[in-house]
Order: sequence, then structure tokens, then C-alpha cells
Amino acid sequence: MILSDKINKSINKYLSISKKYNISVGIVIRGSSDTITISNDEIIEEQLYYDIGSISKTFTAHMVLKAADDGLINLDDKIDKYLKLKKKEYPTIRELLAHSCGFNHLTPVEITVPALLTRRYSKRNIYENITNEDIISLLNGKRLSKKRSYSYSDFNYAILGVVLSEIFNKPFGDLMHYFIKNELKLDNTDISYNIDRNLDGYIKTKKVRFWKWNKDNPYISGGGITSTIKDMVNYMKIQLQSDKNYIAGCHSCQKFKSNSNIIPCLGWHTYKNSNQLWHVGGVGTFRSSVIINKHKKIGVAVLGNARGCKSAN
Repeated sequence: MILSDKINKSINKYLSISKKYNISVGIVIRGSSDTITISNDEIIEEQLYYDIGSISKTFTAHMVLKAADDGLINLDDKIDKYLKLKKKEYPTIRELLAHSCGFNHLTPVEITVPALLTRRYSKRNIYENITNEDIISLLNGKRLSKKRSYSYSDFNYAILGVVLSEIFNKPFGDLMHYFIKNELKLDNTDISYNIDRNLDGYIKTKKVRFWKWNKDNPYISGGGITSTIKDMVNYMKIQLQSDKNYIAGCHSCQKFKSNSNIIPCLGWHTYKNSNQLWHVGGVGTFRSSVIINKHKKIGVAVLGNARGCKSAN
């Protein structure tokens, strides 16, 4: 892969932050693809694993649409059709998918504050011990905002994880594993507890903390997947080439009034007057980004293991 001087400069700046940092880049151009992984300014052939963070939400969205295609769920049903909740107003499945339901924060403070007081975000999964019952309890105590607008939320996708668990009567982690292996057929993508290698080591002595999960944790739906750059290239090919409704259906933009330049699709995002679909992710020491243009049949994925604002730039 030949990279432009501008991109090489950005990569070198990223790698200069720490000797522990690595970056992997994958591209797809009209069916052809290439990948490159750079560590300490050296190109390496190893396939590295990265937590892809919130890009996991796109996987969950495809799972939900697959369940809809199979007649197991209706996107315009309110969630109390599938969950045992107190009688009051609840969002629809579609609203959760598009972050437009009125739960206007990343995740409830009841979950984040205790976790952040006892552990550092970059070193340990702040959602590690959350269960379906925790989400049900929070929903029963929450009041839904009457204003429907875009507001990105991990909590929305944890709810979707609970809904899918209830429909199939299985832990969400098992459902995600099955979907990745049998529907998407990605060999080196999974939740970290299923990856058959020592995730405490990352290129021999380089230590990187992967987030740990229990298989019944509904927050896997919003940030629990681990992958490699080659598998992310294959995932982009699926987005660009598949005509299955549960893939292409997630690319449709949702229409509602918003002052934001961001337009939510189902799991994915786009911008006003743009042909690009994208999602970014960040958990612990990892940062990730995927962007595709279906019209031009181009996709780019970038995976890195550096935490903080500098790595995001």
C-alpha cells in the first residue's frame, strides 16, 4: 500500500506519541483491497487484534434487522412489547437504532459514576458487571423525553442487546458470536473472551488492555467486539457489496428535525449532503474508524491502540 505524504506524516505523528503504539489501515476500492500495519515506523506482517469499540453498534444494528427480516421483531414496535416493563411511554426499536429516542446521554450516570470512581476508563471496562436486569431496572425508573432528536447513546444499544436476548432466550454474547461467524463469516472477529490467543500480550512485550466482558452483558452490543484490520476490510466489502436487507437496510437515513450536521442511519451515520457512511469507536486504549462510500465503492478502516485525544486526531 502506497500512502500519501500527508497520511504518512499523520501516522508518524501518531506513532511518535509512544513506542507502544501501532496503527493498521485497510482500504477497499471497487472490490480490490489492501492492508498495512505499522509499529514504531516499521511495517509488520502480524495480524493484530484491536477492540473496535462503538463500531460494534453497526454489527448489532445488522443483527436487529436480521431478526426483523425473520419476522421476530418489528422496528416500529415499542420496546415494552418485548420486555417486561412498567406501563409508561417507551421508545421504538427504530428510535434506539438511530439514537433518536430521547435518552439524551451516552449512558446513565447510575452506571458510569460508580465505575469511574473505582477504576480508570482506559484500564478497565466500566460496563464490565452490567446485566440485563440492570437495564430493565433503569428503564423502569427513566422518564422518556418528549423531544425526539439525535443524541448518541451507548444505553440505547444496551437496550437492544436486552431485547435480542429476550427474543432468542440466550446471552447477547452468544448471539453476537453466532452472527459474526455464521452470517458475516468473519474468522478473526469476536468478543475478546472467544479470541484464541493471549490478549494480555500484544506483539510480544507490548502490553495493551483489552476490555473484558461477561457473555450476558448487554453492553457488548455497543462496544464489545475485537477484530483485525483484514476482517474489517472484509466487513467493509460486505457493506459495499451485499444486497441483503439486513445489511443494506441499515444504510438508510432517518428523517427528523435536527440542528446537527450528523444524520443517523440504523447503526451507521452520515452527514448532510454526503454519500459517506461512517462510524468511529474508542474503548480503553483503542481507537477505530470506518468510512465507506457506496456510490464510489470505496472504504477505509483505521485501527489504533493509542488512548486519548491525540490519538483521535
